[in-house]
Amino acid sequence: MKKVFLLSFICLSFIFSSSISSLAFQGTRENYARVDSIGDKYGLEKLYANSNYDKLLKKCRELIKSEDEYVRFAAWTYIADIMSGKKKIEEAREAIKKMYEINEDGVIASFLSLGFLSRIGEDKKALDDFLAIQKRNKEMPGSPFYNADEKAVDFAGKNFIAAARTVTPSKIWNDFNENEVAAEDQYKGHILGVKGKIGKITTSPLGYPEVTFSIDQFGLKAVNFQFDKESRKDIAKLKKGKQITLGGECQGFVMGATVIFKDAFIVKD
Repeated sequence: MKKVFLLSFICLSFIFSSSISSLAFQGTRENYARVDSIGDKYGLEKLYANSNYDKLLKKCRELIKSEDEYVRFAAWTYIADIMSGKKKIEEAREAIKKMYEINEDGVIASFLSLGFLSRIGEDKKALDDFLAIQKRNKEMPGSPFYNADEKAVDFAGKNFIAAARTVTPSKIWNDFNENEVAAEDQYKGHILGVKGKIGKITTSPLGYPEVTFSIDQFGLKAVNFQFDKESRKDIAKLKKGKQITLGGECQGFVMGATVIFKDAFIVKD
């Protein structure tokens, strides 16, 4: 669970770097720290780390009755994490709904739900909710979204999803090669991250930068990421062989040889 909190905090820092007040950042950081500390105080994080989910769920079911809203929020967060991990969709949605009910402005809940909903294939919904919360809070002084740059918010949300759901090049390629239909259901149209060593850095015939992870030594089997032209300066700094995590929306398997991603970006984790 601490990884989820860390990713959401990194996500938040991207937005704050785009012009938000340090006071709003400090307030949100303190709220994160308070919720995070509850996991240690009540032994939730230890049960989570040991994968003792039955006891953890039992403990959380007790804590959601607490009068302390931070305790209730933390308990529902653990429940959402477990249920989304087990692909129990309705239970995960219910837990996320409770998180939003407690977190009135929706800021922290929207960050955390990015990771949870992406696990159950609802990354687009999570991102839409995230952006809606941003728009609702954009004119509210003291909100972490106050005067936030919309591009920064969009990137932060996609970055969180990709960092929370990362696979290796060989994993996604083998999944498509073994059963393309099943792999499409799992990956196609979804945002995720792929972590590996850069095999090739090229430019498409239309001038778009592309980065490829090679699966075999000949480069015939690959996972390819297609960037927009605005990313050219960042891609020019990369080196072949560099270990990196790239994110994007999976487009599927082309000619039984290459997994394609569009709207690519370099994941910051």
